[in-house]
Amino acid sequence: MVCLLISIIRLRYLQNLVRSQNQSRLQHQPPKWDGDKINS
Repeated sequence: MVCLLISIIRLRYLQNLVRSQNQSRLQHQPPKWDGDKINS
């Protein structure tokens, strides 16, 4: 259970990093992972 929590927190942290980098580069494009999350 602890491993799952750590992996989820790590994924969210990495996603936030990539999202912030993408926003700084391309502000007009929404993040791609949001659609993948909704579909999956």
